[in-house]
Amino acid sequence: MPAFSMLRRVTLGALGALGGLLALQALAQSYPNRPVKIVVPFAAGGGPDIETRRLAPKLAEALGGAVVVENRVGAAGILAAEVVTQAPADGYTLLAGSISQVVQKILRPEAKFDPVVTFVPISKTSTTPAVLIVPADSPIKSAKELEALIRSKPGELNYGSGGIGTSAHIAGATFVGVLKLNAVHVP
Repeated sequence: MPAFSMLRRVTLGALGALGGLLALQALAQSYPNRPVKIVVPFAAGGGPDIETRRLAPKLAEALGGAVVVENRVGAAGILAAEVVTQAPADGYTLLAGSISQVVQKILRPEAKFDPVVTFVPISKTSTTPAVLIVPADSPIKSAKELEALIRSKPGELNYGSGGIGTSAHIAGATFVGVLKLNAVHVP
C-alpha cells in the first residue's frame, strides 16, 4: 500500500478492525488528524451498533485520535453505504458493512455503489448466526412442526426481518423456498 490517502473507501465488518488499522497507521503517521467516523447501517441499540460502539474507544486508543459512530438507517443498508461512498476516500469515513450491502446491489441495481468495487474490507469483525424462533407460548417446538403449520395455512403466516435483502430476510426466504412453503415476508 503506497499511502493511506490513496486507499479506496474502507468497509469495517462490524467490530475489531484494530490490526488492519494499526498497520495503516504505521504507513501514515499523520493519520488521524481529525475524527474517524464509522457509519452503522443499523438502528442505535441493536447488535451491530453496540458492537461498533464497543470498538470505537479501542480503535481511538490504537489510532491516537477520536472515533465517532454514526447511525444511518434505511433501505437495508443502502443509505449508509451511499453516505460512505460520497465521503472522500481518505480513510476517515468507514462503513460497518454487512452482507446486506452486497445483496442490495443485486436487488436494487440503481444503488449508487458496487460493494465489490467501491469498498475495501479491513477485517471481519463479527459473525451473526441466523436463528429460527417462534413466540415462547407457541405450540411449535421444532422446524418440522413449523413447516407443518405453514403448509396447513398457505399464505396466512408471516415472517419478519429488518428489511428486504437483509440476512434475516434471506434466511426466511431460504427456509420458505427450499421447503416450497407459502408464507409472507414482512420487512
